[in-house]
Amino acid sequence: MTLRPAYPDELGRAQSLLDGHPVPAHAAFLVAVKEQPVERLLAAIPWWRVPGTDGQPASLRFFLAGSGTAWSENLEAILSQLEALARQHEAAALFTDFALPEAHPLFHALTAHGYGIFLTDRYFSMPGASVNQRCKRLYRRAAGKIPATWKVESIRGQAPEKIFELVGAHGLMSPHQFQSYWNTANREHFEERYSCVVLEEEQIIGVFLVTRRGEGELHIHVDAVSPRRKAVSGLITIAMRHFVVSAMPEGFPEIYTSRADSEKHIEGGNTPLRYGGMEAPPRHFLKKDQTMGQAFSRAQASSREIPQNRLASVQRPSPGVFRFSAHAEQKASACRIAMQPEINANVGMSALISPHAAGATTAFHQRNPPPASASFSSPLNTKSSRLTGECRIGDD
Repeated sequence: MTLRPAYPDELGRAQSLLDGHPVPAHAAFLVAVKEQPVERLLAAIPWWRVPGTDGQPASLRFFLAGSGTAWSENLEAILSQLEALARQHEAAALFTDFALPEAHPLFHALTAHGYGIFLTDRYFSMPGASVNQRCKRLYRRAAGKIPATWKVESIRGQAPEKIFELVGAHGLMSPHQFQSYWNTANREHFEERYSCVVLEEEQIIGVFLVTRRGEGELHIHVDAVSPRRKAVSGLITIAMRHFVVSAMPEGFPEIYTSRADSEKHIEGGNTPLRYGGMEAPPRHFLKKDQTMGQAFSRAQASSREIPQNRLASVQRPSPGVFRFSAHAEQKASACRIAMQPEINANVGMSALISPHAAGATTAFHQRNPPPASASFSSPLNTKSSRLTGECRIGDD
């Protein structure tokens, strides 16, 4: 097996292994390739540098996608290469862009390599029928208090930039994650029938965003209210949820799922339980601080790496060219590493370890909020959305 940067004609296959997980457009890809008897891509490892903000140093984020044997047999080589890339790009730490339960074998493997828990998320499921009934009951009680000046509309036709202003202000989602879910060409995207905004004098004061996962599951990504409207946040959420459940056919969905940051979304975690929901084992995002003494010196690393700004010119080598056996420091990998320049991916998506680990990017930006304004250059459907990692269904 060979571990190397992806060639340009392999990017489509590498991205397909992500199963829809959003990664930035500038992400580069490493791939694990089985070359005999027929070449096969077994794993993809997108990675990207995150610039430092507010005096904090830059970091490197990565995602693992592919079969369990692909990463388990080559994990030490993969991690060594990622650490070398972090040094090359002057990143002070490495972060996983996925969350793992403690029982997962990869959690144990990463912690054995010096990774520690950075952030913990709680995950919930709620029965669809009881949630829908409760939303309707709350609306009947509160309908007379909802101002006539409020308009609840589908995200269809809304400007994504305006929606992201609210998302970015809360640090709920990165621009690339938001853009990926906004694009209805992607397999998992914001469902415009079941996602909405509340407008007051054309200002967005509330957003409810969901994606569909499987036939009977809706995942709540965002259920949020403008900070300027905290005093009426309960009414805004009731109005949004009633709009959504009113559009649903009988018996749909079978289940709602949501996640909540264990530190920032205390209420977002408690509410699903009041709706008869169940909590799954928590999942953890992992981090490893980078020290220049780890694995290789900067000089050794730089001698083996090719700068990212040369990615566009990568071509397939002639047989036998640019390959070398893994060093002793990478003894756990039976694979060979082909050192070719990293490739920029045009678009990346979805999951390896947990198929819907988009919360990883969300969680990172809750600690490191993206700019409140962001430009969306790729085509987006003109619909409105607003995201929070929390699920707040309202109280009786």
